[in-house]
Amino acid sequence: MVEQQTKIETLDSRKQDIWKILQKLSRVEISTIQPHAALKDLGLDSLDRLQLLFELERFFDVEISDDQAVAMKTIGDVLAYVEARCPMERT
Repeated sequence: MVEQQTKIETLDSRKQDIWKILQKLSRVEISTIQPHAALKDLGLDSLDRLQLLFELERFFDVEISDDQAVAMKTIGDVLAYVEARCPMERT
């Protein structure tokens, strides 16, 4: 648990927020979440992916089109999308 907390503290706040959402939906350890991992490798089914999109839209106040959602295959894709639309740190 301490290792998990240390890992998440090293991430910027957007990344922390995304990792927390992913952890909640996939029930995987924060320390195992890597940007290159495919969303399907986290065990996210189609319903979980929809929930992820809703959570991202709500939390970051962004809109994700169907085309953009389909293009998000990896955790890195999700992170890049959010970073492009929310360049400033959340306060």
